[in-house]
Amino acid sequence: MKHVSATQVKMFDRCQLKWWWAYVQKIPTPTSAAMTLGTAVHKQIEDFLTDGEPIPDDSIAKAAEGHLPDPEYIQVELPVKTTVDGTTVDYVGRVDIVDLA
Repeated sequence: MKHVSATQVKMFDRCQLKWWWAYVQKIPTPTSAAMTLGTAVHKQIEDFLTDGEPIPDDSIAKAAEGHLPDPEYIQVELPVKTTVDGTTVDYVGRVDIVDLA
């Protein structure tokens, strides 16, 4: 294994068999309606913060708009990579928002 992510560690902690099927056997996890909605909301907020793209009025992401930080003082989807102590395995991921204010 070349790297692990926070998602992998969390899944392994919850259910080692599910982790094995997903990351060793590479069997995709079925997508639920909640996952699809969450991905869409996350993308709308990310686009608003990175490109200033307006959040659609009919989106539930609109409820977050007034609570989001000023895009001028943040970094969005910042990549993170470090080596796990005592191994050659990298821990990789992304930080959603870093507030620079």
